[in-house]
Amino acid sequence: MDRSVLVTVSGLLFTGAIEEEREDVEVVAPGEYFYKNGKHYVLYEEAAENFDETVHNVLKIGPDQMSIRKKGLVDTELTFAPGKETLSHYSTPYGDLVVGIRANELEVLEEEQRLSVQVDYSLEINYEHVSNCFIKIHVQDKTAEGFSLQS
Repeated sequence: MDRSVLVTVSGLLFTGAIEEEREDVEVVAPGEYFYKNGKHYVLYEEAAENFDETVHNVLKIGPDQMSIRKKGLVDTELTFAPGKETLSHYSTPYGDLVVGIRANELEVLEEEQRLSVQVDYSLEINYEHVSNCFIKIHVQDKTAEGFSLQS
């Protein structure tokens, strides 16, 4: 995969037992990709609604674990490892939180010009269950045949 990529991060947050109690989230951004020591690294910036400052993101993806490091407007490192619960300090302009992640499933699909990751996890904030979540990350080489803005 070339260093210059397009990153799509989409997710669903289920806050209740019925379909209407879900929130869809999606970010599409240009980014940089590299592979080092058996891990995929993806760097991209994310605009924050109602703020001028951006969030700098670094994804570190291995076959059995993924982490997302955010710096800037928010500051945290979230780790997704199936069968494990991880706690992180999450600093926002509105205050600090303790975020708990329990990944149920992590799937990584590697192709020559694409990388796809899916994670099914439970989210806790300040030690209380908030939501069951699903996140999908699609990284695509900008020079890939069949390049598309949809994942």
